[in-house]
Amino acid sequence: MVKTFDPQSNKSSYTKFLNYMHTEKSARVEYLSIRTTESADKDLIISPLHLIARVNKEKKVEFVFAKELKLDDQLVIEAPDGQRKHAKCIRIESIMDSGAYAPLTESGTIMVSNVLASCYANTYNHDLAHLVFKPVRFWYTYINDYIISGNSSSSSTEQNREDGINWYAKAFLNIVNTIPEVISSNLVKLN
Repeated sequence: MVKTFDPQSNKSSYTKFLNYMHTEKSARVEYLSIRTTESADKDLIISPLHLIARVNKEKKVEFVFAKELKLDDQLVIEAPDGQRKHAKCIRIESIMDSGAYAPLTESGTIMVSNVLASCYANTYNHDLAHLVFKPVRFWYTYINDYIISGNSSSSSTEQNREDGINWYAKAFLNIVNTIPEVISSNLVKLN
């Protein structure tokens, strides 16, 4: 289980980690190091094309590419009492680091360094990605766990993980890249 944020209760909650959509243990990758007014010395390290929760001018949460963040943008964080809080982005730096991992959770979101982020990257619509990954989440939540628990010689998905992009994620990205942004951004409105 990993921490996330439940939009219905406006509190932090936990979601099940299902698998990785992308893993590259030895890759040298450009990331953004993002600091908020509430993060002290614990920066969020995120890829530029990863989606992050930002509070827009209407005070609604929207997911945008991390590279679109600007200083003074409000990000969704967890207050000490578990409630949703907003923190101002006060620093954004480009850094190089080793390793690339894209986790998939049941909720499609995850708290990283106390900042709410989407599990999805390289696509500009969190809701669409979450809808499209419903079969994958179903597989890892129900089928995969049943197969592993029923076969004592099987090891966990974590141990069997190979480098690269999950085949389903790769297919999704190939399809999304062929649909004009205007059409796909209006396909799903779940907020």
